[in-house]
Amino acid sequence: MHRGKAPAITYACKLLIETNMPVSLISYESGLNTLSNFNKQFKEIMNKNPLEYKIQFSSI
Repeated sequence: MHRGKAPAITYACKLLIETNMPVSLISYESGLNTLSNFNKQFKEIMNKNPLEYKIQFSSI
């Protein structure tokens, strides 16, 4: 796992599940400033893209 990015992705997971924030804002809030970088890092760590994760784990 990418230890330096893991806390940001963990926080992003929380926001994806618990809020209706758009992925672009979550990427900024989690500290991974560009959406493309966020999507890449998220997929590398979580093995799915942010939207897939939200659909799988969110009840929102």
